[in-house]
Amino acid sequence: MNIKSEIQIILDNSDTNELSWAKGNAFERMVRWILESRDYVATPNVNITNGEIDLWCNHKFDNETLFVECKAKSKISVTDLQTFGFKVSRKKPDKAYFIHTTELEHDAAGIKKEEFDKHSDLKHITFYDPSTIISLLVSQKKIHTIDETLLPNEVTKRFLIFSYIGDYYAFIANTTTLASPNEFCLLSAKDGTPVSDNKTVQIIKDRIPELKKLEFKSPENQVKSPKRLNETKTETVVEIPESDTWHDFKPASDKHFIGRKKIRYDFLHFFKDVAANKTKNRIFYLAARSGMGKSSLINAIKGTCSNKQHKKKFFAFAVDSINAETQRFVGLAFEKMLMKALQNGFIESSKVKSKKISFISDYDLLSSNSVQEILKYLKVNDKVLILIFDQFEDVFRREHLYKPFHEFLLHVNDAQSNIILGFSWKKEITLSPDSESHKFWLQAKNLSKPFELDGFNNEELNLIIGQLEKEPKVGKLPKGLKDMLTEYSEGYPWLIKKLCTHIFNEIYKGRKISELSKSNLNVPELFKQDVEGLNNDELKTLNTIADFADKGRFIHESDIPEIVASEIILSLLQKRLIVKSGAIYKPYWDVFREFILTGNVPALTINFFLRQSPEACLSVYQIFKSEEKYTLDELHGLYSKKKTIKKGHFENILIELRKLDLVIKEDDSGYYFIQEKIQPSLSHFTRIARQRILNSKTIQEIDNSLEVMLDSNDIARILKKNFSFASVSDESWISYAKTFILWVYFLDMEQKNKLIKHDRGRGSNKDFFSIKDELILQTYPEKLCTSFKLILDKGLLQYRTALTSSLSRDLRVLGIIEKKGDSFQLTIEGESLKEIPELEFKKAISRSAQKLEKIQTTINVIRVNTNITAYQLYKKNPELFGQGIKSKSSGQVYASKLISWADFILRAESNFTVQNIISSKTIKKEIYKKVEGLLRSNIQKSIEAWETQYRNLQEYFTKYKHTNLKARDGSLGTWVVAQRQYKSTLSKEQIERLDKLNFIWDPRELQWEKMFLEWKVYQQKYPDRPILTQDLDFPKLGRWIDKQRKQKRQNTLPKHRFIKLDATNFPWDTIIHWKDSYKKLKKFYDDNGHINLPFLPEYSQLRSWITTQRFRIKNNKLAENKIRQLEKIGLSK
Repeated sequence: MNIKSEIQIILDNSDTNELSWAKGNAFERMVRWILESRDYVATPNVNITNGEIDLWCNHKFDNETLFVECKAKSKISVTDLQTFGFKVSRKKPDKAYFIHTTELEHDAAGIKKEEFDKHSDLKHITFYDPSTIISLLVSQKKIHTIDETLLPNEVTKRFLIFSYIGDYYAFIANTTTLASPNEFCLLSAKDGTPVSDNKTVQIIKDRIPELKKLEFKSPENQVKSPKRLNETKTETVVEIPESDTWHDFKPASDKHFIGRKKIRYDFLHFFKDVAANKTKNRIFYLAARSGMGKSSLINAIKGTCSNKQHKKKFFAFAVDSINAETQRFVGLAFEKMLMKALQNGFIESSKVKSKKISFISDYDLLSSNSVQEILKYLKVNDKVLILIFDQFEDVFRREHLYKPFHEFLLHVNDAQSNIILGFSWKKEITLSPDSESHKFWLQAKNLSKPFELDGFNNEELNLIIGQLEKEPKVGKLPKGLKDMLTEYSEGYPWLIKKLCTHIFNEIYKGRKISELSKSNLNVPELFKQDVEGLNNDELKTLNTIADFADKGRFIHESDIPEIVASEIILSLLQKRLIVKSGAIYKPYWDVFREFILTGNVPALTINFFLRQSPEACLSVYQIFKSEEKYTLDELHGLYSKKKTIKKGHFENILIELRKLDLVIKEDDSGYYFIQEKIQPSLSHFTRIARQRILNSKTIQEIDNSLEVMLDSNDIARILKKNFSFASVSDESWISYAKTFILWVYFLDMEQKNKLIKHDRGRGSNKDFFSIKDELILQTYPEKLCTSFKLILDKGLLQYRTALTSSLSRDLRVLGIIEKKGDSFQLTIEGESLKEIPELEFKKAISRSAQKLEKIQTTINVIRVNTNITAYQLYKKNPELFGQGIKSKSSGQVYASKLISWADFILRAESNFTVQNIISSKTIKKEIYKKVEGLLRSNIQKSIEAWETQYRNLQEYFTKYKHTNLKARDGSLGTWVVAQRQYKSTLSKEQIERLDKLNFIWDPRELQWEKMFLEWKVYQQKYPDRPILTQDLDFPKLGRWIDKQRKQKRQNTLPKHRFIKLDATNFPWDTIIHWKDSYKKLKKFYDDNGHINLPFLPEYSQLRSWITTQRFRIKNNKLAENKIRQLEKIGLSK
């Protein structure tokens, strides 16, 4: 019988004792029969483990020795054969048998042919495959032959079963028009009679996965007849749906797909490598969070394969996995792909002998003659078939589905043919480590080439918006609205599409673009609009569909009308709230499903940033009253009673409050209000805002950061990376970063312990720059120069008391200082002012002031009229003063300050040789004296404060012999940290005085020196012991060594550290790792005779190391002595 055969060993589950020859169990019995047929007797020294037997035998009539290895396992690996060959070469028996209960697959069969059949020194080895074993046992009358007339027409596979309940034959057959078998029969191996005992049948079905879901038919009832159509319910194999328009909720078709250029190129490059046999990868997975467009990308990949350039080379078929119901699904999908490839002419039917596709079983889709012919055709013609399972996580959440898929994946990988198998995976889905599916998932992942999707960038978001703008009634969108769309979409492809679709629908309903507000783009509000108008039956059905989908079960069309009514399903489909994929119904988006079930939209954590200060937002929030609604003008009027604010700025604060879910705006009326039964208190403000910010990816990255402290530059880098699609300048990112830090501090969030605080609004350097042309300097120039130079000379910038609020504000407007924590630091421009002569100092200040628009305008006015008074300047140039200065007296004060600065700048042009350009009457001299007294008083207090703490530090040093304090060590510790942080602002004298106390300016450097000393001690004590990154005995030192290597690779290791490390012969090239990995591989080789490591998690790191060594050998990047060591154990390029 020329069909695929397999021998199954079924042991009693209740038997937990170790196997032994004395017990005479099923496994031993089969091997004993084979040996007896060849006149061999096994020696008592037998090694039996689960699924394997190793034993020595002696011939009855001569001294011939025989070594036997028997493998009763589902798959014989290359490693199994190589290990067997190694044992034979070492033990040197006269003969050797390799008995295997399953047929050798691609790789193992190739090794047998190349390493065993063609080598004369291995000719004494005999392989017993399942068919040979069955024939041998039949000839020896150990088992009975079978009357083939009892069997169905098309038997695809034969099992010989040795079990604790008896020995049997099982035959799988296909009596339908489908490719996969549908039934099996059972016969006794003892006498060949049919078996119909229900208990026996059930035991065997339960223990052999390939039989579990097949229908049992007793041979007594077999009727020879033509194949019938499948009488049982056949599950539907459906391709991924494709959109009809750009705003369709289905996954985008290739026609409507945009962006993702790089990953599409990477996929095509991978397919070409498979066609050219340049890679061993035949499996890939596409991983991304829900809503990232995995299904749309797969449709685009299909489109790429079917275009004119590639349609003769590649054929892609993508299946929606949520339709999977039984273990037959994988086979049905594979069959449908092959049939479609034949129908489309991709596979030329005239060049394939078999007229019908058939499979051996649901667990073996590649071994049949018909499939083998197709694989050969693909190889000869350099064509590639690509089968992709979308929403693959649904397969692995159901036990009866993942096992046949896993077998198919392994077979595709082993065959190394021109078939590629791919699957998509939601990153949010996790499998329990205790589940069997988790082990299979890890193996599938290890065998796969990974592809990952992240959020859209700015260009891709604008391409989606461009599709909206091409609509006749829409046209070019205002920049503000486009910015709003990109910001609110947060990089999610599904969300930008939803928002654009919403605008599209609103415009076609008659609304004008100018009427659209951000409340219309609020995602929860959009979803609320989706369900508005649904009746109770529709809402109940929608909840049922969402609940089923959430549990991975899904509503099937066969559930109509038992669970849901057909007319309601039709209504929900027409309203596009659910979609049908094959026979399955589900909510149109997973995010919408969550909204239906919980009333909330899942947290979107790609990008989130704020522009307004928390104090300003709270101030506006508190003018609201519970259950009252306001127009924008009403709110602005209420707020203006306590503080003057421009309407545009006020509206921006409202936008921020809406973004934080603190304020709601009605779509049609434009009314603003707060949540029902919520009082606009500080506690409610804090609770709601804190929860929203906790959901930001910025917070996640702060939590995950290995840095001890992060400043605004660090946060700006995080924002820039997470919001890569936004067109924002670097200066603006710094400003947003400072604002974000302010919010974290204001809300008293845990993350503040990792953040260096910066103030915001008019207390922020960036804010002053952005509105500097609206500001007037409040400090008179001479006093600003005198006071600030004194502060610099005395090193007092760290003390806020050294500056009046107006002086610090003006220095920040000029870009000379900026905030850091609760103190100030010098900018680059401010650094240039240290220790320079007074004249140059004043000229530098004048150059900074001259950049301000209001001062430049005043200079132009004065050049025409040097006798102009402050009142005249105020009256004739109202644009200089804005709406905030309304009284004559205030106007004259500000005008006087403008004239003073203009006079100062004009005098600087002559190196201050002219005393006054402008009439001295215009400049109010008496104000100088007030300011001077106040400044000198504050500066003196700051000097005294510094001296007091210095004396405290002297006493501490005398007592404890060090000054290495931390912030937690009280006020003196806080002061010490401040000196380190603001060293650049200290005077030369202050630095010298602190140095006399052995002041530690950089504690991290001290810690580094400690670890460096630890490394040197280790080196001397253990010169030959390699240390690992995760060394169990020296974990801290191992991590430190790895960090130094990493910093060197990234060019971030300071030069002085490199010099010190290099002088100790520091192992930069990870020689320690190399030696350790080589020892592990050498041990594996000594034990097994080869280095083909199994695909198990514990070997993944060593497999990666082997790949690296091959690359280095090939590219002449490995030392000769290492190459020789590797060649001795069989590793070469």
